[in-house]
Amino acid sequence: MNSSKMYIHLFDGFTIEYGGEVFNMRDYLSRQSLSLLEVLILQDQNNVSRDFLMELFWENSDNPLSSLKFNIFRLRKLLKEIHTFQDIEFIHTEKGGYRFQPEVETIVDTSLFEKEFAAIEKAASYDDNTSVHARIIIDLYDGGLYNDTEQLWFMQKVEYFRNVFLSVTDKLCAYYLRSAQYAELKSIALKAATLEPSVEENHFYYIQALISEGDYAAAYEYYQTSTRMLVSEYAISLSEKMKELYSDIIGNNEEKKNIEGITSYYKSKEISRGALYCDNTAFDYIYEISMRNAVRENLRYFLFIFEIKADGDDEKRLEKLLEKAKVSIQSSLRSGDVFTRLNRYQFLVLLPCRLEDGAYRIAQRVSSSFQGKVRNRKERLHYYIQNTNQ
Repeated sequence: MNSSKMYIHLFDGFTIEYGGEVFNMRDYLSRQSLSLLEVLILQDQNNVSRDFLMELFWENSDNPLSSLKFNIFRLRKLLKEIHTFQDIEFIHTEKGGYRFQPEVETIVDTSLFEKEFAAIEKAASYDDNTSVHARIIIDLYDGGLYNDTEQLWFMQKVEYFRNVFLSVTDKLCAYYLRSAQYAELKSIALKAATLEPSVEENHFYYIQALISEGDYAAAYEYYQTSTRMLVSEYAISLSEKMKELYSDIIGNNEEKKNIEGITSYYKSKEISRGALYCDNTAFDYIYEISMRNAVRENLRYFLFIFEIKADGDDEKRLEKLLEKAKVSIQSSLRSGDVFTRLNRYQFLVLLPCRLEDGAYRIAQRVSSSFQGKVRNRKERLHYYIQNTNQ
């Protein structure tokens, strides 16, 4: 890189390269100063109004203007204390606001990202020309912005960059697959799967690349690992095209297995404690098998719905409550029991139980476990029970 230029990296960190040195700004600035500097940089050298900054950071302050001026002064001082930056003016005071515009040529990764995306934003699919812009976008993105605050503006920015990255990745992967550029497909699909492991499409394209290269053994191993993660960790139901991919792998994989190897593989698998958490598709299969066993062995099964009840509509709080409910269900049931998430508020449980009273005692045990994890008495875990034989 040209040492006379300043390179600012906001994706997956906060670093500035200048004069042959790399500065991790988290080592030099306070949390407040970092967030303030990031906002100024993200405005792409435009004037940032005082009103915007005061509303963003000091909405509840008795004197927001004074707080803003003090923090701008402090930020400038901290930047000057970095020896390499002592002669550079980063932040300029303008009418009604401030502008981040260092007195040297500056390149910011987020600005380049947005510029490249603007060139291909309207493209429904990619070709030789648009794929060049798309590849630059993929190379620039290394994860979310530095974000040590819960302000809506920051969260929207983080989500915007993430959504663009995923959209561009999807179209670029489709183009590489269509044009038989399998090495490129493999490279960006793996990066996307690493950064966003909960997105099935990223794993789908990586497996497609392995299949296209004829590496069915690797495709099989990766399919097993990635789909197990999607189902068990993210409770995602596999799409039909992902399921069809498995048939393609099995139908073309000529690597033979022996019974000793298969047995060793399953013995080496770590079995988690408590009830099995799975996606809806796996739950459906297990339910069908259980109902067949019930008829053959004269067993009784019960379905339980556990539902979160809470005041308000705080998404973050709801997710925390759902995680507490999940832990309560998993730890209160046996390892042979199974459950899945139905929707925003509910979990579905299937378990064998000889008597209905026993089923209600189990449900009460789960509910009590949940109540022990929350302080607000208005946050409760209700349950509904149905005998599958009725």
